[in-house]
Amino acid sequence: MMLGKRQAVDIPLLSDIGVFLMKAYNSLPTFKRVDVRNDIREQKEAWRAVKTKRAEKEEPIHPALIFMKLSELAPEDAVITVDVGNNAYSFGKYFECKNQEIVLSGYLGSIGFAFPAAIGASFARPDKKIIAVAGDGGFGQYLGEFLTAVHYNLPITLILLNNSELAKISNEQRSEHFPLFSTNLTNPNFAKYAELCGGKGIRVAKKDEVTKALVEGLNSTYPTIIEFLTDPLEV
Repeated sequence: MMLGKRQAVDIPLLSDIGVFLMKAYNSLPTFKRVDVRNDIREQKEAWRAVKTKRAEKEEPIHPALIFMKLSELAPEDAVITVDVGNNAYSFGKYFECKNQEIVLSGYLGSIGFAFPAAIGASFARPDKKIIAVAGDGGFGQYLGEFLTAVHYNLPITLILLNNSELAKISNEQRSEHFPLFSTNLTNPNFAKYAELCGGKGIRVAKKDEVTKALVEGLNSTYPTIIEFLTDPLEV
């Protein structure tokens, strides 16, 4: 039912990936190796141009700008935990990994995964910078865990994309031609919430504040929320 549901495919195949690849490999004739590095390099530069263009948007802040700057500023050996939803799509599109450890939930629908996972990563990797990436919908379901980070003095930096919506669900409703239903959110000021809990909070509404906020938040020695006000239609 799902194959080709949202994106047309030429040959729909349902198989275990290992089984399929072995059968495909064994059925292929001998072939000459083709050097595709120049093609990959050109595609990579073209995509970087697209990211740069999207990052130029003024307000609300486009996720492309947030993750382009995070790519530049995040320590190369950081551990980054990523939630479920549009924030994960944006992270995947715009963040360029170096040697960071990226921790995902496997897309098992476990919304709210990022910050609790960051707490676990803090104990497992006490010598590393721990960064969590989440949307307002996911973090809002487990925001009490921020107090846990404060209690144990875990210097986690949360990159929080606040678009006041369960935007991934909104997109799915649009794709099925349903009316939008119960996806809008009533949120607190998450930066102030962080401060009330005893941590550090930074709220960012303008693109020229992004770099300064990331530098300050990544260098914080306290549990920190950097709250970015974003557009639910931009991914």
